[in-house]
Amino acid sequence: ALVRNISIKVKIILLVFFPAIGIVAFFSFTFYDTYIYMHANTELTGMITLSVEVSNVSHQLQIERGRTAGYMADRSPDSKAQIDEQRLNTDGVIAIFKDVIHTINVKKYDPAYVKQIEDAEKLLDELPEIRRRADAFELTSKDVITYYTKTISTLIDSVLIASNVSPDNNITKILSGYTNFMYTKENAGLERANGNVILRSK
Repeated sequence: ALVRNISIKVKIILLVFFPAIGIVAFFSFTFYDTYIYMHANTELTGMITLSVEVSNVSHQLQIERGRTAGYMADRSPDSKAQIDEQRLNTDGVIAIFKDVIHTINVKKYDPAYVKQIEDAEKLLDELPEIRRRADAFELTSKDVITYYTKTISTLIDSVLIASNVSPDNNITKILSGYTNFMYTKENAGLERANGNVILRSK
């Protein structure tokens, strides 16, 4: 009876109003989901940029590790000249790495990722002292290789964590593949470093 007493005009308004509310609600939720997705991937852009720098730092540390281990084995002036030159290359990429960390404001990311980057930074801060002690032969080749390997592994692990943060399966696959590539490269670099010690030992 109530429905019959409602005017045609009101019925039309109600028929239009409620579906319109549903459509607005639907698109509001869709837009919100899209915003969250885009925001997450925008955030991920910074981690991708940092992951590239992680690769660069890891590469230079791998070279420095091998040359330092070789120098500690043969103690030749030529080997010392090589590591002095390499240290400049390493310092250059570390500076860029730290600059990117501050530029992207890494602390806004996932806590596990932030901690991993902070752990990597702490290890890199130890590098000047490791170099000094290596030059003074206060460390063994094994000590040196252990430090570099731990630092490199900590850096690479940050890329693995970044891959787990992404809501995009394609990006996750890319970063996971990139991580596997870096681990493979690291294993080969570690073998070269140990081989350097054996070949150059007197």
